[in-house]
This record gives sequence, structure tokens and C-alpha cells, in this order.
Amino acid sequence: MQYIIIVILIFGTVLIPDCFVVDNSNLIRNYFFSVISLILLTTNMICGLLKDIKVDPLSLLIFCILTIAVIRNPYDTRLFSYTISIISLVIILYTFNYSDIGIAKCIIIICALETIICYMQFWGIAEKAEGTDLVVGTFDNPNTFGIFASLCFPFIILLSKQSRFRYFCVLLISAVIILLFLMKCRSSLICIILSYIIINGKSKTLLKQNHLVQICVLMLIVCFWEYKSNLGRLLILLTSSKLLWHMPFYGYAKDGFTKFYMEEQSAILNEFDCFVGIEGNPMDPLNEYLSYVLNVGHIGIFVIILLIHSVIKGHGLSNRYFFSCLLSIIFLSAVQKCLNYSFVWVFALLSITQENKNKLYWNLNNLRFPLIGLCTICLYLISKDINFELNWKNAYDKMYKNSVDLYSIDDYERLYKNWNGNPYFLYNYASVLHINEDYNRSNQLLDQYNKYIVDYQGTMLKAENFLKMEMYNFAAIEFNKSYRMCPSRFAPLWGCLQCYNKTNKEEYIKTAKQIKDKQVKVDSYNIRLMKKHCEDIINEN
Repeated sequence: MQYIIIVILIFGTVLIPDCFVVDNSNLIRNYFFSVISLILLTTNMICGLLKDIKVDPLSLLIFCILTIAVIRNPYDTRLFSYTISIISLVIILYTFNYSDIGIAKCIIIICALETIICYMQFWGIAEKAEGTDLVVGTFDNPNTFGIFASLCFPFIILLSKQSRFRYFCVLLISAVIILLFLMKCRSSLICIILSYIIINGKSKTLLKQNHLVQICVLMLIVCFWEYKSNLGRLLILLTSSKLLWHMPFYGYAKDGFTKFYMEEQSAILNEFDCFVGIEGNPMDPLNEYLSYVLNVGHIGIFVIILLIHSVIKGHGLSNRYFFSCLLSIIFLSAVQKCLNYSFVWVFALLSITQENKNKLYWNLNNLRFPLIGLCTICLYLISKDINFELNWKNAYDKMYKNSVDLYSIDDYERLYKNWNGNPYFLYNYASVLHINEDYNRSNQLLDQYNKYIVDYQGTMLKAENFLKMEMYNFAAIEFNKSYRMCPSRFAPLWGCLQCYNKTNKEEYIKTAKQIKDKQVKVDSYNIRLMKKHCEDIINEN
């Protein structure tokens, strides 16, 4: 029964389809993770199966880290529910008695299925993700498969120690590594090599000079492989560092990055021309440590150092496979936003509860009813959140079929009155109002959206609204702001051109010259039309 629960948890957090929500392909999987964890803990406590809680110092430290984040973001009900779910699952996993080989078999079943799906997409047997030609499996991007595969790797090595599974494991490892090369998952390939070194090396030789040389060579190869992507990551790191430098003592809270990032990026792009053309519109710093510190403030630096120290020194190498999995998560957290995925938490908690032998025992008699109450509250909050997301998906699908249907606006207005705090809903509703020519109301929602996220798309939509209302000066301000955010884009300059045509002939000609001389990043028919139109303007004047 215990192995079935582990299979269900991993299966649901990896393979559940994402077609039920509008903006977040991982949301339904996180709901599944939370609901299963909370139900497991609640039923065990009601049935009296849990009398003592087994925990360890590392688990307690993780609880503290999550609690600090919840306290810093008291109105984020989704974060609160997810935190209680993680605590529930670690308590349940400590009650399980399972073997290393049993866990490895559970993980490899899902890994093999996911790998088969990827190859079916590569060969054209299965459809790829909507709007992309990339092989992604059941995930939203290739890097997510890379994270999953690199966490599965230690357990494939573990199972390969058994002679009857050896050839299957060798075949699976080969298939996974080929996929990672095809998907260009650089950090995951490095992670797999580091795992191999940890698993097969002796504790005293892990940092020998030959290993360090191999790692340095790998890092150099990665720097030159997809260098534009690495340059983009460097831009995000520099901008996040500026945010960190100006950070208030208690941090920016959950939406600080999305609210202030683009303004800082504009300053970086103005100062360093080498980043123009590779800038983007990121929603996170692609680094879990930076993200946490920006969220909770200076205390985050201390608890992260304590966490890494606890993993490395507190665990040792008593179980290399689970220890390797934990170190992989620590490494990937520095180069990916991986803790958004609930399967990463399943791997982390499995590793903690299996690898750490220093357990503490707490009597549950005084905590049973508060925990049942917390789980019930979280299940209620999750049910409300799921209901909102499903209704939003229905309204979105109805609007997509008929964008000028006034009934879809009524559906959106009813949803807005019961808004669950997801800022992307505000942007989506503002887009619907723009299509239906209610530009003033659309900008009101965008003003609310900007309290959480200030990004290129939202700023452009606000500019388009002002342009449609013939408020050209305000529109030009927003178009210029969009252009500073992403200087490689043509759309903001084209918007400015339309505004200056009505207000400022000198700027009109200047902008036309700017568009005509602007370097093209990705050629298209629309851009050629823009450049031809600007040439005509210059010739006429």
C-alpha cells in the first residue's frame, strides 16, 4: 500500500494533463499533491494511526523556512495550503517502512513512461505541447523534464546494482541522456555527472583535483553551449542582484520580483548594450535562493546557509543515492526555478525521510485536533481555488470561440467578484475588455495588475488602450516604457510612431528613422512592412 501511494504521488505530479487551467500548466499537479497529502494525514489522524510524529532536524528547518515565507505573505492562501501539504506529507512518509529498492522501482516506472512519451513526441507519434515544436514530454518546457530526469538518475543507478534490472537501467540511462542532449538541458547533464561522482566516489576523494578539473571543463562547455541563453541568465542575475542591493530589510514579499524587475532591467539595458536582443520578460529570477531572499529579506540568507550546511554536514554519505538526490535539488535550485514543481518536493521529502537517521519523536495527542483543523481549512481553500480556476478556464474557452460575446464578459465579471488572487486573471480579463472596446475598464484592471506584476505585455496593452481612446500622450509614455523594457522589439516603436503622428512631427520622423535603421532580431512580413512604411515617411519629409 505504501508503494502504491508513492507511485500515485509521483504519477500525479508528473503525468496529470494541464488542460484544466489557463495560465499555469503545473497548477493542477500542485493541487493533486496538496489534496493527497492533506487527505492522507487527516484520515490517519482520524483513524488514530498516528500517535507519535517522527521528524528530524532538517525537516524542522524546512518547516521553519516555509513558515517564514507564510508569515511574510499572510494573504497568500495558496502558499499557506501548500506549506501545510508539505508538512503533512513529511509526517506521513516518516510513518512508512519502505526499502531503497522499492522506492527506486516506483520512481523508475514513472521515469520510463515519461521517457517513452518524449520519444513518441520526437518521432511524431504523439503531439507536442501546444504552440511549440520542442520535445517536452508532459511538462511545459524541456528544462522541467531535465529536472525530473536528473532526480531520477540516482535511483536508476541504485536499481542497476541488481543484475536482473541492469540492462534495462543501462538502456534507460542512455535514452535519458540522449533526450537531455536533444533538449539542450545543460544544467541537468551537469547534475547527472555530479550525481555519478557522488555515488561512485569515496567520501574522501569527492573533491580530488581530477574531479574538479572535470567539473570546470563541463562548466566551460556549458558557457559556450547556447551562449545567448547563458547571456540572458546573466542579465537576470545582474538585475536580480540590483534588486537585492536595494532590498528593504524584510524583503519585497512574493510579488516583489515581478513588480520591480522590468524597471531594473531597463536600467541595465541602457547601460550595457551587449544584452540588447536577448532580454526577456521573466516571472522569476531562475534561482530559488535569490527568489526566497527577495521574498523574505535578510533572514533568508541565514536560513539558506543553514539549510545547505545541514544537508551537507548533517547527512553525510550514509546513503549515497538519497544524498545525491538532495544535492541535485540544491544544485538545480541555483540555476532553475525547480521548487514550483511538486514532484521535486516528493523527491526531496522521500530523500530526507529515508536518508536521515537522526529522528525526533513528538507526541501527537496535543496536536491532533489543531492539525486536523488546519488540514480541513486547507482542503476548503484548495477546493475554492480549483473551482475558480475551472470556471476561469470555461470562461476563457467561451471567449476564445467568440471574442465579442458579451456573455463572456458577464462570466469574467462574476469571476472577478470572487477573485482568488491570481494576477494573470486580471491581465486576461483586461485583454477581453480591450477586444470588446471597453478600454477604460481594461486600464483599471491593468492598474490593479501592476500592483503584482509590471511586465512588457501589460504595459503594451495599457498603451494600446490609451491609443484607442486617442489619449496619445499617455499612450506614448506607455509605449516608451515598453520599449525600455525590451529594446529589441519593434511593436513599442510602431506604437510611438502612431502617437507622434498625431502630436509631435519631429519625434514622428525621428522614430521612423529609428525603426528603419533598427536591427532585426527575427525577420517577419510585418517588420518588413513597418520598415517600408518608415522609409516612405522619411522620403516624404
